[in-house]
Amino acid sequence: MVMRYGIVMEGWPLPKLTSPSNIKTMAELNRLLGAINSKQCYLRKLSNDEMRAFCQEKAEESASVTSYEFDTSPTSNPPTPVPDPTQACSLSTMTSVVPGASPVMPLSGHLH
Repeated sequence: MVMRYGIVMEGWPLPKLTSPSNIKTMAELNRLLGAINSKQCYLRKLSNDEMRAFCQEKAEESASVTSYEFDTSPTSNPPTPVPDPTQACSLSTMTSVVPGASPVMPLSGHLH
């Protein structure tokens, strides 16, 4: 979500960030719904400076490690590099922050 759209989740109230459809207990669902309704949990668009910093951090992380996927079956092909996640991390592919527009996107109203 961050690399593709420049959006972060703020105030997620549960230990693990997951799709609400994967939440198994009513207590956790109620906790999430309460955080959304009280505006403690929301989506926020990163500023261009925040996005540049995020991309730089990801580029530095991926520069130090090259990942490969291995298939150990007898008929496997040679290992192929895993696509670099920072390739999608580009300000040119995202909508820039609109001056005067609220960078906060409320979640309420989408859960009914």
